[in-house]
Amino acid sequence: MGDKTFDKSLVYRETDLDIGQGFDHMNYQRTKFEAEKLIRAATEQGLVWNIVRPGQIFGDSRSGLYPHGMANITGLFYDILKTVSETACALFCRTHFDVTPVDYVSRGTIELGLRRNSYFETYHLTNPDMKRYHEVIELVKALGYPIDIVSQDEYRRRLFGREITSGNGEYKSPTTSAFKWWYKRDIDFSDSAVTDCTYTREVLEAHGRPLPESRHGADGSVFRSGVAQPVFHIAPR
Repeated sequence: MGDKTFDKSLVYRETDLDIGQGFDHMNYQRTKFEAEKLIRAATEQGLVWNIVRPGQIFGDSRSGLYPHGMANITGLFYDILKTVSETACALFCRTHFDVTPVDYVSRGTIELGLRRNSYFETYHLTNPDMKRYHEVIELVKALGYPIDIVSQDEYRRRLFGREITSGNGEYKSPTTSAFKWWYKRDIDFSDSAVTDCTYTREVLEAHGRPLPESRHGADGSVFRSGVAQPVFHIAPR
């Protein structure tokens, strides 16, 4: 969706591609967009295709397990939770926290790619039970982490005032760096677009094959896994 990500009026469906979005400073998203255009253009040359657009891939739906320390990329969504839990501070916003379990994506991809005789289709393997950011923070609080939820303006003030701390002074993480970068470009986090997966979900349900639950860590699996690895500190209950 590029720079349309925070457009709350947008519902991005499987049939959408070019909606007039820009990709300034979004090279990763640009590569996906350009790749899809090339695939579609190759239809005239005889290419038969299906496209799967996964959500932000999270850990296993049952255990919450994510290969921390086994990959070069930490995973921004994990780092957001780590930052929030360790600083006891989070901004209030209604943006969609699009995280999808890895086994949901992998099994869904197999089902759609190998067991469905239909082509030239695009599928959204995103979380059909997608939560908003403030809802996820409330789930984290319910696990025992005391978190001060503040307005976007207050969080920005604390961030640039070096008041986001954890024990030994200013707290620094990929998350705080990303928020500083976004704030300097006046990105508004009050709400966001929605990636609709209705069609994909209907196709999968019509096949009658069970898929892993599309959890979002509400049962604490993500934190239990993170504490065991260890990535997160133990909740001070």
